[in-house]
Amino acid sequence: MNENRSNQGGFTARAIGLGLLSGCAAFQVGMGIYFIALRPTLLPEDERFIGGSLAELSSAAPELAIWLNRVFVVLGGHAVATGLLAFLAVHLVSRRGRPSRVALLLLAGAGLFSTVLMSRINFAIASDFRWVLLVPALAWIAGVITLGLRAFSLRPGQE
Repeated sequence: MNENRSNQGGFTARAIGLGLLSGCAAFQVGMGIYFIALRPTLLPEDERFIGGSLAELSSAAPELAIWLNRVFVVLGGHAVATGLLAFLAVHLVSRRGRPSRVALLLLAGAGLFSTVLMSRINFAIASDFRWVLLVPALAWIAGVITLGLRAFSLRPGQE
């Protein structure tokens, strides 16, 4: 049965999966820009976890703030790059009838080492943003699974 005809709501599994991954790509770009341009050196949760304020830490390590700002700019650049590459992957997958297993494994790996790892660490440090950061991790997982269901359920030549 044609997937478009079998879906009453008008959204195909492929469109949902690609939409979820596009949203994750946009999140990565936005988060990267935040880290590059807006993130303070230490958030209140960072100071709580470390057990001291930036002023207190700077007395022992005067260049700490400069160092951390540079680290966050690099981290932000990597997040933007991940988001842009995720958009490229979504674009390439959207041009094909169905994603290859290699494409799905690469998308799953990218999500694992970006949004899922970030979410896990934010839970480990009891971040104020842990529940918000769980959303893109779950969306990335759902997007890959949704595309995977389509890729593994159709035989070659069947669309």
